[in-house]
Amino acid sequence: MSKEKTMRAMMYLGPEQLELREIAVPQPGPDEILVRVRSATTCGTDAKTYRRGHHLMQPPTTFGHEFAGDIIEVGKAVKGFKPGMRVVPHNSAPCQTCYYCKHGQENLCDDILWNFGAYAEYAIIPEPIVRLNTFEIPEGMSYAQASVLEPLVSVTHGQRIIQIKPGEHVAIIGAGGPIGLMHVQMAKYAGAAQVIAVDLSDTRLEVA
Repeated sequence: MSKEKTMRAMMYLGPEQLELREIAVPQPGPDEILVRVRSATTCGTDAKTYRRGHHLMQPPTTFGHEFAGDIIEVGKAVKGFKPGMRVVPHNSAPCQTCYYCKHGQENLCDDILWNFGAYAEYAIIPEPIVRLNTFEIPEGMSYAQASVLEPLVSVTHGQRIIQIKPGEHVAIIGAGGPIGLMHVQMAKYAGAAQVIAVDLSDTRLEVA
């Protein structure tokens, strides 16, 4: 699949400073893939970073981390992926060697790899994320639906910890936001007899 030499990318320049720039399309290394972004979403972390900065975001840098798209190019050493595949890459990958990773708590990894750049026309996916956390989008699922996999994974992780059992009553505090709404639906899917939505916003409660 062909690609352009330059692309538009939203660059983070500091708190409350974003700028749309024309930059070079990144070139994938031998174990990386290049993805054309088809859908990107905005996380609460993105909004907080915009307002007050983030220790992982050293400006100037590309921005955004939830997206889905098409593979345009794969490195020579990449296996299991090819140009044309629709994929959703996660924004991080655990090291698999620290104490927490070895004890099944990868979300607490001491040396987790983060990847940003969803607000651009193309994005590079590093080897650990290619190997561990990049997934082909199934037929019938849109790019927009696939791009919210990352927050859905967070919800699924939390629900696995609390282990909702069929017939239980569940209260979701802060149920009106995207994560809260996902918790409501996942609790229903788990078989909860009653799901109580709690939120300060009447508008959000109507949605829930």
